[in-house]
Amino acid sequence: MREYARAPQRSGTEVSEAAARTPIRIGVVHGSRLIAEGLRDLLGHESTVSVTAVHLDLASAAREPIPGPHILLADLSSVRAAGMAGIGACLSAAPEAKILVFDVEDDDAAIIECVRAGTAGCVLRDASPAELVAAILFEEQLSTTDTTTSEAAQPDLKDDDAKPRTNTARRRAVPIHCECGD
Repeated sequence: MREYARAPQRSGTEVSEAAARTPIRIGVVHGSRLIAEGLRDLLGHESTVSVTAVHLDLASAAREPIPGPHILLADLSSVRAAGMAGIGACLSAAPEAKILVFDVEDDDAAIIECVRAGTAGCVLRDASPAELVAAILFEEQLSTTDTTTSEAAQPDLKDDDAKPRTNTARRRAVPIHCECGD
């Protein structure tokens, strides 16, 4: 059964005490240097994150992994170009990493494609910069919070038919997280 959860709406500055002390290390992957470096510069204004690597593809991210826990932000086209092998190579090179895909179309098939590829979650194409930061903080919080606590904090988001249940009025830019069970 797959469980989909919607990240709580937050401002980009709301963080836990642990996140306030240690910035979340981020790697950015995008096929366009302009966009990848632009994201690095945009996120550089956030005290909660630290962009430590910029890559033009997932293969480069796998060859030069960031050591230790971190979040790799990858655009959907990079994930599709690399496929399962690219995601697997990144996760093998950096087992403590989570891959968060951004620029995802607003359709269930694209979200499910990302989850099946092994990513930790998705941020929809029209998300704001604050919503991207909120998704990063949400993923970091999940990695430092007991699973029972994180599930309890997100009621009414499970669906037995493996499709994300969403509120279409709020669906525009809501980060999605998926935990896959047996």
